[in-house]
Amino acid sequence: MWRDIFDDTRRRCEATPEVGLMKLQPVAGEQKYAVAIHKGSDLWLTLWVRCSPKGDVYIMYPRGDRDWQAHASYHRNGTFHQKSHGHVMGAPLKRQPLTSAFKGSEHLGVYGGHGTTNGAVCNPAMFTGTVIAEYDSIDVRHFVAWLRLIW
Repeated sequence: MWRDIFDDTRRRCEATPEVGLMKLQPVAGEQKYAVAIHKGSDLWLTLWVRCSPKGDVYIMYPRGDRDWQAHASYHRNGTFHQKSHGHVMGAPLKRQPLTSAFKGSEHLGVYGGHGTTNGAVCNPAMFTGTVIAEYDSIDVRHFVAWLRLIW
């Protein structure tokens, strides 16, 4: 069963168009942080983190299929969930509220399938900051990004 799900997901990913240059519009008071892979002279966007002026945090995944709209949300009140195709995946989780009382860190999931094949070009000028992983220093077939929000 798991192999069939994996194979089906791979087929759908291969049929999805490449993203190209991300054209993210600036939003007043919002901060955006890119996570990119440097390969040769190219810089590929694997995900980005949006910090909204209201205090919510979003982990965004570039996809060629705009209907996918895959992302994770950590809201100011502490609600954490992931969405895809406009639907919450699994039950929302309760984490620490994103207030001055926040202590330590919170686990925000494990995100696999990152690499350079989605064709999402990263332009660091569009972001508040950029974290870059060198392609030769990671095995992109098994690259998994772990994110922890540290307040």
